[in-house]
Amino acid sequence: MSILFINGSPNKNGNTAALAAALLKGKEYETLNLTEYRIGSYGQAFEDDQLDQVIAKMKEADVIVVGSPLYWHNICGSVRNVLDRFYGLVGNGEFSGRTLYFLFQGASPEKWMLEAGEYTMKRFAALYGMEYGGMATNRGEADKLGKGSKDPQVRTGGSREKRGRETTGMKNKIISRGMAALLISVSLAGCGSQAQNRSSSQTGAAQAESVKETEAISAEETALKEETETAAEESTQAAAEKSVRTNGGEMLPLSALEHQDENGAAVVYFTSDISPQAMIEVYRALGTELAGDKIAVKLSTGEPPASNYLDPALIADLVHQVNGTIVENNTAYGGQRSGTAMHYQVAKDHGFTEIADFVVMDEDGSVSLPVEGGTRLTENLVGAHFPEYDGYLVLSHFKGHAMAGFGGAIKNISIGLGSQEGKCLIHTAGASHTSPWGGEQDPFTESMAEAGKSVVDALDGNILYISVMNRLSVDCDCNGNPAKPDIHNLGVLAYTDPGGLDRGCVDLVYASKDDTGSLIERMESRNAVHVLEHGEEIGLGSRTYELVSIDD
Repeated sequence: MSILFINGSPNKNGNTAALAAALLKGKEYETLNLTEYRIGSYGQAFEDDQLDQVIAKMKEADVIVVGSPLYWHNICGSVRNVLDRFYGLVGNGEFSGRTLYFLFQGASPEKWMLEAGEYTMKRFAALYGMEYGGMATNRGEADKLGKGSKDPQVRTGGSREKRGRETTGMKNKIISRGMAALLISVSLAGCGSQAQNRSSSQTGAAQAESVKETEAISAEETALKEETETAAEESTQAAAEKSVRTNGGEMLPLSALEHQDENGAAVVYFTSDISPQAMIEVYRALGTELAGDKIAVKLSTGEPPASNYLDPALIADLVHQVNGTIVENNTAYGGQRSGTAMHYQVAKDHGFTEIADFVVMDEDGSVSLPVEGGTRLTENLVGAHFPEYDGYLVLSHFKGHAMAGFGGAIKNISIGLGSQEGKCLIHTAGASHTSPWGGEQDPFTESMAEAGKSVVDALDGNILYISVMNRLSVDCDCNGNPAKPDIHNLGVLAYTDPGGLDRGCVDLVYASKDDTGSLIERMESRNAVHVLEHGEEIGLGSRTYELVSIDD
């Protein structure tokens, strides 16, 4: 087992290197100093670029330790540059089976700076399939993280490839700081001196383990063969069942949709056509209209430079039909939409101001909505202009999300309608009004459901939802450089309830035989369906629905 320390500091023997020495005390490891490599910025292409050498070194390692000094309140440029350059060069999950640790130090850093840096590294690890082992910001933390658990039962063993097979398809867990000591002992087990000898009993155990592994692989191959042999039969059966055809041409039997029920009281309308006319037709299929003179159209304006926001040309006719004003709120994580003036510019650059009036709803602060029946929130802070509109048409682009697992209708009316302050409350389950960082996963998704319910309650049901399932990246439209979609477009869905609509979208992803693995992994690793489960508990969303295609 090999360990690679990537030092982002220009000082090869400075404080960052000292943290690595404390973390890896007694272990053999290789140091890679990024300042010794010529690595161009994202978008540049130089013949003598050496990023490929860095990536090759990382692929040789079982444990990767990234060290960065804190410059300008953030991760240093040399490390950030490597992270940026991974886009397009390294596939999602390509570093599966490895463990990543993060060393982050500076002179009197504030808590939010450290939280922001760790969030980035957690996301980086998750995106490329690595287990995140923890962060150390001083020598004491590094020493504690490095010593790990003394429990002799805590061992992993086996090769990187074996670990990758064992973890494929399993739900990743969001790892708390309290588990960090346990993880370091697991990841670094066996990384000590080369002079250590194995006893004959250890060798016998390894041989037995090898036999078990071979038997497991053989069983997998047999199961795969049986699955292949029955594929044609299943395809024939599916053709005889009621089914829907996706935009990509795939036939999906309704029986494959886990929560689809012909006797369900709720009806989710579906069309495979993703066009301006189809948007109007699926809206009409709902059989109801928004009441009032002032209608808001809630959508995501998309983070520059290359996010997968809804095309204004796709939605323009529908926006005009409801005489809507497009609304959005500023982001809490930074980016080009964190300030009102910049956000208006982004809306213009992305073409939204050409089709309708546009308003940043929290440009004048927040207004509080009461949360009834919640366990995490007592209030939900939305943009101050929220009460000015009689009804809301929620246009969502269904896709993955780095934190929530997926982004759909509930996310659009919770995080999306939240002011900057409100977003912080949701992310931290009510703990912070000023920072979105540091919250736990299930409390976060529960807070999303509770915030969404407060919006529905405030509008007394005068809100409708349409979700477009195209450009299905694992990354949200808040990511300016999302991963390329693996899945063909599926279609457009409409419903009067956000939870049921999200259920339909999730079921379609699972039912599809297209390359949905990365998106499913993203959802399962974040326990994404918990937002739907909690929503049902508090009265937001129905568990079952009837999917009705308007293409028939």
